[in-house]
Amino acid sequence: MGEEKELQISITGRHFTITEPIKEYIEEKFLRLDKYKDKIIEAHVILSVEKYRHHAEISLATKGSNIIVNAESENMYASIDKVLGKIQTKIRRRSERLKERSLKNIREFAGFSERYSPPLDEDSSKPKLVNRRKIGLKPMSVDEAILQMGLNNNNFLVFRNAGTSRVNVIYRKADSNYGLIET
Repeated sequence: MGEEKELQISITGRHFTITEPIKEYIEEKFLRLDKYKDKIIEAHVILSVEKYRHHAEISLATKGSNIIVNAESENMYASIDKVLGKIQTKIRRRSERLKERSLKNIREFAGFSERYSPPLDEDSSKPKLVNRRKIGLKPMSVDEAILQMGLNNNNFLVFRNAGTSRVNVIYRKADSNYGLIET
């Protein structure tokens, strides 16, 4: 059996001293995010005080993206509660969107395989090419290609690597990471 990894939470105070009760309060509140812990890589909490405003910010590094949420109030504990409520909502929504997208992809793939089997040539049993698309290869970095894939919601992208001037293919893997094919 694999070991459970504990979520690493770093807490920083700006114009504010982090007391042990505040630290324990934050760690206790993060236990609410327990069901999302496999998606969260690390968390950074920044607490600051400016005049009468108590400001809390959480930056989460998750599998696939980063989430940053802010909240402020007249009380630090209330600010922490607000920001953790917002982060929990964002994680839940992102998780629901990913599930829905995954189900949509499965449904589309199942429908595609049933309705669009490639037509066979009358003379042979080999499938024939039914779709051809020409694309312009834009020079970009690997990071830009990943961003472009996210914007277009594609599973792969063919591009010219700006660093090497070669044609590359970047693709989304099942675990939400990316793979790169270099020519």
